[in-house]
Amino acid sequence: MEAGLRTSHQLNADLPAQPGCGEPATRKSALGQSEQACRLGEDTLARCRRVLGEDHPHTLRTAFILAAALREAGQPERAFQLGEDTLIRCRRVLGEDRPHTLRAALVLAVNLWEVGQSEQACQLGADTLARCRRVLGEDHPHTLRVAYVLALTLGEVGQSEQACQLGADTLARCRRVLGEDHPHTLRAAVVLAALREAGQEK
Repeated sequence: MEAGLRTSHQLNADLPAQPGCGEPATRKSALGQSEQACRLGEDTLARCRRVLGEDHPHTLRTAFILAAALREAGQPERAFQLGEDTLIRCRRVLGEDRPHTLRAALVLAVNLWEVGQSEQACQLGADTLARCRRVLGEDHPHTLRVAYVLALTLGEVGQSEQACQLGADTLARCRRVLGEDHPHTLRAAVVLAALREAGQEK
C-alpha cells in the first residue's frame, strides 16, 4: 500500500469515543498514552468479566475499546484476537445490528488490516457500512466513520475508483451534517486527499 494511505489509515483507526465502561482508557489513548490505556483497559476488562460476566454489554464494550488500544500500542495480533472474539460475542448476545456490534465490527475491520488481511477487512467493512446505513441512517456519525475507513481500505486493495467515490461522498456528507471542523470531517478529508494522491502516483 502507498505510504500516504498507510499513514492515513493509522490516523483514522482511532478508538470508539462513546461514554460508559472503558472511558478512562479511551481518554488516555486519545492523549497518546497507549501503554497506560492498555494496562487500564486490561484491568477494567478483567473486573468487568468477574463482576458482570464475559457477555455483558459493558464487558463487550470494554473489550473492543481494549482491542483498539492494543493496536495503537503496537500489539496487532493481540488486538486482532480480542477483537475477533468480541465481535463473535456481540453478534451472539446482542445481535448483528446493535450499536455495540457495529462498533466492534469497525474495530475488527481495522485490526484485520493491521495483520495483513486487507480483503477480509474490506468485506467486513462493506457489510458493516451496509448495516449502519440501514440501522442508523446514511448520515449518522458512526456510519460516516465506517465509510471513510472502508474507503481507505478499498484504496489499499487497488479499488481506487470505488475508494475515491466513497471518500468524496463521505466527505460531502460530513461537511453537510457535521460541519467543516468536526473530527470526522477532518479525517474524511485526509482520507480523500491520500486516495487521490495515491491514484495520481499510479
